[in-house]
Amino acid sequence: MKKYLLIFITLLCYQISFSQNEKIHISGRITSLNSDKKIEAVKNALIHLKLSNGGMFETKSNDTGHYFFIVKPFKGIAQLSIVTEKLTAFVKSKSTSFLAGKDTYTLDCSVLQNVIADFSLSMNPGCILTSPPIIYFNQNSKKPHWKKDSLATENMTPEEIINFYYELMKSNPKIVVEIRGHADYKEKHKNKLSLKRAKYLAKNLINRGIEKERIYVIGESSLQKVIKDEDIKTTNTPEEKEKLNLQNRRVILRIINWDYIPKENNKSSK
Repeated sequence: MKKYLLIFITLLCYQISFSQNEKIHISGRITSLNSDKKIEAVKNALIHLKLSNGGMFETKSNDTGHYFFIVKPFKGIAQLSIVTEKLTAFVKSKSTSFLAGKDTYTLDCSVLQNVIADFSLSMNPGCILTSPPIIYFNQNSKKPHWKKDSLATENMTPEEIINFYYELMKSNPKIVVEIRGHADYKEKHKNKLSLKRAKYLAKNLINRGIEKERIYVIGESSLQKVIKDEDIKTTNTPEEKEKLNLQNRRVILRIINWDYIPKENNKSSK
């Protein structure tokens, strides 16, 4: 079964009779699960409507989580998508930040209809991804380590993890991330090596089209360990030591803000 990233769309379309003065009504509600695991409305989510005839519209979910568009029928299609920003928040509960996914909805605008498109967002507590996928590295190398069925890599290849972060940043164009590289205590040139590992992920994201201004890289050397040195030293076999050291040779990504403004937008606002 296909896994969708962080957003699910429930669509109900009702055919109605066509007349010259009638319009296509598009509406929906934005919700998410709050900290009590209850569905709650989300305000200030940005919903984009792009028409194949060149029209582009944007609106925000209101204080009840609802949004609305009215479109004249034409021979073409419309595409609905959603973007979150810093002000996106629960209507009642305290919240931090939300993540949108890459999914969109395509509507046939030559058919008169009322469309209800409800979006469900995923909450992102503290701007840190919940259980983010981690890229691990071979010792004294900036080459990623991966072995099938390895618990450390969660069965995701480095390429799959890079694609995961690419889709995340592409679908949430206002987030800025920090990539931190780490080394284990036995490695040489820990400062440079940990930074090179962070740059490995950053370079792959930039090469795929993510703006370099949205990515900060930091080399942590071996200062931030998942497994303590004394715990590694007490293990019995080289294989056990290596498995624990591997978990310290890693790169991890976290979201640090939701305020990115593209250069062209920044210039036009001045």
